[in-house]
Amino acid sequence: MKTNDLKKGHRVKLANGFMAVIDDNLRGNTRQAVVHGYSTDTGSVYSHDIDWYRYPDNMPVADAPVGPIMKVQDGEFKGFYGKVEHTAAQEKLRGTVERFFQ
Repeated sequence: MKTNDLKKGHRVKLANGFMAVIDDNLRGNTRQAVVHGYSTDTGSVYSHDIDWYRYPDNMPVADAPVGPIMKVQDGEFKGFYGKVEHTAAQEKLRGTVERFFQ
């Protein structure tokens, strides 16, 4: 799934290890999310920082995507997660941000 296909309510895991719930239906380089980190906060996250998305609980086995899968054992974010695909523009922005902080 691409980051632009994530809708409001999708549960995701960010590159920094925090879990989040997407809070908008927009597309682009930034998304609104409720981030569950050291504390729970709502704000913008870069789309290229979204690494994993949670599969629906009722997904048939035949529809399960192939590729890397991560399992979260407990808590509000329990379930199976698949890797997110990023657009070319998001990958370009990731490189720009990484160079900025070096």
